[in-house]
Amino acid sequence: MSDPKQPEQVFLQRVKSTLEQNEAQLDVDTLRDLRLARHKALESLHKPRRLWQPVALAAVAATVAVMVVSLQLMQPKTPTTAPQIEDMALLSASDDLDLYENLDFYQWLELEKHNG
Repeated sequence: MSDPKQPEQVFLQRVKSTLEQNEAQLDVDTLRDLRLARHKALESLHKPRRLWQPVALAAVAATVAVMVVSLQLMQPKTPTTAPQIEDMALLSASDDLDLYENLDFYQWLELEKHNG
């Protein structure tokens, strides 16, 4: 039975040899720049992390959330729900709908009655 890690080891060995061949073809300036970049990256791993930044960001986010919620609660409520309830009552009523269908006629009749 073959080792399941063996194909991975073969792949890694091929990658490593290819990278080493390419490194041998690089000029001195490029190699120096790569070493400097590597050392700089490794130094950044050893620097202490700033724990106050995530805490400060969380505090700012919480403050903004509280402000938005409080502004929403302070806004006056608009009386738009009452007409909507009346409309629903009209739509769900089981009364004869002839009155509502001829509403224009009844309004005209009322105007004629007052005008003349």
